[in-house]
Amino acid sequence: MLHECMFPDKVFFMNALCGCRSLGLLRSGLLLHLFIINANVDLDPLLGSSLVNMYAKFGSMQLVYNFFDKVNIKDTAFWTALLSGYEQQGENQKVLLVFSYMSTSAVHLNEASLLSAMQACTDLPTLDLGVLVHSIIVESGFESNAHLVNALIEMYARYGKEKDMHVVLKLSNRDAVTGNSIIDGVTKD
Repeated sequence: MLHECMFPDKVFFMNALCGCRSLGLLRSGLLLHLFIINANVDLDPLLGSSLVNMYAKFGSMQLVYNFFDKVNIKDTAFWTALLSGYEQQGENQKVLLVFSYMSTSAVHLNEASLLSAMQACTDLPTLDLGVLVHSIIVESGFESNAHLVNALIEMYARYGKEKDMHVVLKLSNRDAVTGNSIIDGVTKD
């Protein structure tokens, strides 16, 4: 591309970073990031999210955090990429800290950000934060979202809250995964 005097655009960089992530090519991803920096490519939230996702995939959360601070405009996708990265690494406290910031600021919560928070709550010693996230899910209008319903059922099942599990089930659209979540939750008791 460069040999033909064509400069790659943001879509090219996003796809290339996704390829590096999928193929396990951290070194190539680092080189691509250096190229982006040296070429003064504008780091908009979409390109930034691609970089965050790539670094998170390789467990380089310190690089993610350092990079995250340098981006001026952060949208929901960018914040959600950070949440997802921490979740992938099992850093549930950091997931909940980022989620807390998102939910108290002007950042719009989406299904993926709520799902990351729910999954982080499932591994906590108490149910308190999970109940709080559940209330945020309801306030945000996602209470019938199948992925979130399944995560809620799994969380309540993990803590032995069968009554709460049934309340969530009554308010949701049922699917096969929901049925499996219920069976799994009941059989773990």
